Amino acid sequence: MSLHRDNPHAKSTTFIASAADAYQSLPQGVHEGLMIGEDGAVLEGLSSNFFAVMPSADAEMPSVLRTEEARVLAGVTRALVLEVARDVLPVVTEAVAYSDLPQARECFITSVSREILPVVRVDQLTIGDGKPGPITRELMRRFRALVQREAEPVL
Repeated sequence: MSLHRDNPHAKSTTFIASAADAYQSLPQGVHEGLMIGEDGAVLEGLSSNFFAVMPSADAEMPSVLRTEEARVLAGVTRALVLEVARDVLPVVTEAVAYSDLPQARECFITSVSREILPVVRVDQLTIGDGKPGPITRELMRRFRALVQREAEPVL
């Protein structure tokens, strides 16, 4: 199924309906669909942002966090994850090519309802060792601490 945002910087009821249809066509047990650009870049999920911990060419910092920026929907959760991530490892706002996923050490998606959700498999490819990685777990911890520190109770 081909699906893309007409304007990646704006939420659209048209896209929400299309994404809902796409969710219905996902195989059983699959929790999110990823949108891949015409250039093969992993852009984002149907209702999430996508991040990958990738090897770095810099020996002093062996990993970088990569995520597309220009062609995806920005959001509060994504911004908060980027904020806490910058204290953990370098952040590169460039998409990961689908063909480069075998080199990914860790992957995760983010959304308001899921916060940070580890991704351990994409299609038939196991990411890393098939378990949530240490960087993802540290980002989850820091994200929750930030939310607890900054959020004000509604009730």
